[in-house]
Amino acid sequence: MKPVLLFDVDLTLFNTEKFKAAYPKSIASHFKISHDQFLIIGNEYRASLKKHTDYNISDYLKSISKRFNLPLYELKQICFSPENFACLYPDTLPTLSILSSKYRLGIFSEGFKIFQTTKLKLSGIYHLFNPELIYIFRRKTTSASLAKLPRNSTIIDDNLKVIESLLASKLTSSRNLKPIWLNRQNHPVHPGVHSINSLTSLTT
Repeated sequence: MKPVLLFDVDLTLFNTEKFKAAYPKSIASHFKISHDQFLIIGNEYRASLKKHTDYNISDYLKSISKRFNLPLYELKQICFSPENFACLYPDTLPTLSILSSKYRLGIFSEGFKIFQTTKLKLSGIYHLFNPELIYIFRRKTTSASLAKLPRNSTIIDDNLKVIESLLASKLTSSRNLKPIWLNRQNHPVHPGVHSINSLTSLTT
C-alpha cells in the first residue's frame, strides 16, 4: 500500500490571507459598501475568536448581513464564488499532482469541516485526496484527534506550534507519525524539526 501524506490546508496548500482579502472586496464592490467599513467589522469579528481556526465564515456573513441589512443568501453567493477561492500557492497543484501517483494524499486540518472542505473543492484540488484520509478537527493536536490518524503518516504543516505539539506527543512516536514543518516564510530553523521551504521539496 502507498504511504500516506497528510497536509494542513490554511497557509500550507491554500493562501488564506489572499482569500481573506479577495472576498470582502467582492462583497463591498457588489453592494457598494465602504471597503474600510467592511474591514472594521472583519477585525472586530476576528478579535472575538479564541483561535484563528475558530473563524466561521457563516457567522461572519451573518454579522455582515445584520450590520448592513443585506440578504444573507446573496452574500453567500458572492463570497462562495470560485474566483474568490483561486488562492492556491503556486507550488500546490503541481506538487500534489506529482505526489498523487506515489502516495495516498489526505488532509489534517483544524477548523470547521464544511468550510475547509469547500476550500479544497472550489480551489480545484479536492479530487486529489482520498476521502477516507480527510481529517478535519476543531482541535487537531489533541490525543483524541491524533489517535485517528493512520500509522506511519507524514504530516506537512506550516504552523511551527503544531509541529512542536506533534513532536511532544507520545502518540506521534507510538503511531510513527512524521511531522514536517513547511517554513514558507524562511523563519529561523529549529533544532530537531524537519523543515522544508516549499512543497516541491517533497517531490525530490
